[in-house]
Amino acid sequence: MLLKIKYCIVLSVLCFLAALSCHAEGGKSANGRPVYWPLTINGYLYDQIELAFTAAEQSKGLMDRDKLAETGGMLFVSDTMSRRSFWMKGCRFDLDLIYMDAQGGIVAMHRMKMEKPQQRNESEEAYYDRLPTYDSGKPAQFVLELAAGQIDFLGLQVGDKLDIGVSELLVMYRKFH
Repeated sequence: MLLKIKYCIVLSVLCFLAALSCHAEGGKSANGRPVYWPLTINGYLYDQIELAFTAAEQSKGLMDRDKLAETGGMLFVSDTMSRRSFWMKGCRFDLDLIYMDAQGGIVAMHRMKMEKPQQRNESEEAYYDRLPTYDSGKPAQFVLELAAGQIDFLGLQVGDKLDIGVSELLVMYRKFH
């Protein structure tokens, strides 16, 4: 058992160091903002998590893409806690949605299904009206979208706490928002 724990710790440190080296070697955009925010969740590295700080980035989300890498996703960052709601407008694949509080504690999760695209004879209003919304139910500060099936794969439950780097995220949010 002790050997297994040591192995997990060594593996986690190596993954963290690899992620840091990615940031140091071109993993940042021209303005110094990270392109990806690697997260290790229950021992699995998600190295293609995009950050959404601005209203435009958060509104766009993962819309109009054909696929999402298994280790990819998007982390929506805010500096306040509030009740939040997402939908699947223009999303071409299923997603798992994880709402978190100010400490990274999971307050709600949803398995969001791809919706039929807006039809030619369908008004924009009718399209929006038929899209289901996925509500946090409680105040949340961070929202993580992952490829479909990851909630179950990781064995996540409401109440679990994810180490998403809250302090660093909030510093970047204030800088790039």
